[in-house]
Amino acid sequence: QADLRTVRKSTTERKSMSTKTTIKRVALVAVAALGFGMLSSVPSQAYTSGYSLTVDANDTVAVGETATATITQTFYASSRYDSITVNAVLNSGSDKWTGAGVNLTVADSTTSATTASAANRPTIVWGNSANTTNSRSGDEVKFTNGVYGYANDSATVGSGGSNRYVTVTYTATLVGAKAAGTYTVSFNSSSYTAGSAAGAVASLGAATWTVTVTATDTTATAASFSTLREGSASLGELTTTDSAVSASKSAATTVGVAATIYVTQKNAAGTAGESLTATVSGPAYVSTSSSTRATSGSAVTFAWTSVSATPIYVWSTGTSGTATITVKTLSGVTVGTETVKFYGDVTKIAVLSDPTPLTIVRAGGYTSGTLFYVQATDANGVARSATFATTLTSASTSIASATIGSYDTDYNAYPVTLTSASNSVSGGSATLTFRVDDPATTAAATVDGVYLTATQAVTLGGSVATEVITLDKASYEPGEGMVITITAKDASGNPVYDGAASPALTATKTVGGTMLAASTYAGGKVDTIRRDTDGSVITTNTVFAPAAEGSFTVSRTTASTLVTTTNASADVVGASAAAIDAANEATDAANAATDAANAAAEAADAATAAAQDAQAAVADLATKVATLMAGIKAQITSLTNLVIKIQKKVKA
Repeated sequence: QADLRTVRKSTTERKSMSTKTTIKRVALVAVAALGFGMLSSVPSQAYTSGYSLTVDANDTVAVGETATATITQTFYASSRYDSITVNAVLNSGSDKWTGAGVNLTVADSTTSATTASAANRPTIVWGNSANTTNSRSGDEVKFTNGVYGYANDSATVGSGGSNRYVTVTYTATLVGAKAAGTYTVSFNSSSYTAGSAAGAVASLGAATWTVTVTATDTTATAASFSTLREGSASLGELTTTDSAVSASKSAATTVGVAATIYVTQKNAAGTAGESLTATVSGPAYVSTSSSTRATSGSAVTFAWTSVSATPIYVWSTGTSGTATITVKTLSGVTVGTETVKFYGDVTKIAVLSDPTPLTIVRAGGYTSGTLFYVQATDANGVARSATFATTLTSASTSIASATIGSYDTDYNAYPVTLTSASNSVSGGSATLTFRVDDPATTAAATVDGVYLTATQAVTLGGSVATEVITLDKASYEPGEGMVITITAKDASGNPVYDGAASPALTATKTVGGTMLAASTYAGGKVDTIRRDTDGSVITTNTVFAPAAEGSFTVSRTTASTLVTTTNASADVVGASAAAIDAANEATDAANAATDAANAAAEAADAATAAAQDAQAAVADLATKVATLMAGIKAQITSLTNLVIKIQKKVKA
């Protein structure tokens, strides 16, 4: 503490302290100056001067995509042997790093005095090889050990290239990122002097590249679908149509896969890939393995690994019936619903009603096309293959033979064709009996009652002799729906055989819709009604009356000299004719109303006159009654007076 006045001792102490602190201050300034000098001065290794290492930008990619960055390295080399090495390290963080790796390649290199001479370019050292070209785009090293990725490269000033500024551009890529998250790559650099015994001289700066990996949209949409194939058949390229699958109910170990279901997942990004669940309703087991027969399991769940995900295999349970397999994604999207039919022993055969059987065979020794189908089914109604025995007929003079074709998978039944007897004529008939051995019996085939049977009645018809075209109405409004029918008969007057050609029709006025085209007769008729295969009506009107008023005629497009055709005509009644008819009807109604009004007026007049006559008669009657009453009253008065006089005389 300073004294308030001059003291010799204190003054001496201040002088002494001033000397000490001056030395400390000088030392402090010297240290600070030295420190600042180290920060700004060029070190003894001149190649570190002006050094920089930069990353162009951070990146964001989706899982499975590749991220790319450009790394730029610059430094000043005072010696042609000076070099700096860049290492790329993929930092570990969690299990998401598994499989990820970083690649580092040289994209380009230059010096401040680049000429055509290779001596003035940096030498790019990769491993033990050297390249004095400006580009090393073909070189790539990738280290991937499950956790870390590591790559390195070095740039050395070439011979004759001392005191140069060197710029090297690297391309870094991050690959194999299988999980969402933040990935960081560190680019570290170290300086070297060629010929130095120690090798590494100093560790320089680092740069960091951050890659954000976003989760892939794996959610499937309703555009996803499944495809059913028979047995263990492969999907096949571009196959999207389901197979119709019927398989034996047998659960023997020798019986293989009944069906295979393949799934195609889709979304807008093209990255759908959810886990799947297959659930069974009915007699089937499902699994994801085709090597071992499944003996249980009505549901299976498995992860989606790729576009060729594990197929779903369907197996029999030993019970016949229809199994329905529904495949859904984890998010609840129904990818597909497939059905597989398992059949048992045949218990019934029948002629199918769909398609509608054709039953008129051409007489005279002709063979028909397919007329109808016979089907064998098990106890649950599941169609299956069967071996049909001899087909019988109740009239061999009409039908010579019946042929059962190969199994038709469209109808799950067997087609039947018939051949008429050579001497048969139109109008003949027969009843066919089809049979198969009954698996439930063990009796010999020659014993009655060991067959399952089905019957079908057929008739014979001839070629077309007459055709009658008819319309369903005599007149139509413009554009009204019509039904056109052609009825064909043979020379005997019987319906023509099924499959006989029918003609195309035309009209004298333009009609709407589709006019009857050339086709074939069934049951001796053809019409414009659109029907399903079982004969049920889909659309009644497919052709419409002309728009123009007046009469029109429907006839064959091409006349025939062998067929007598009766055409059909009708009228089109337009709005003007209808209006005239309505006006005439209104006039008639008005006239009738006028007549009725006149009659009512006359009746009213007669009633008025009658009322007036009645009123006069009533008035006359009233007068007469009044006069009569007055006379009666006078008589009563006279009688009273007479009685009084008598009373008086009696008293007297």
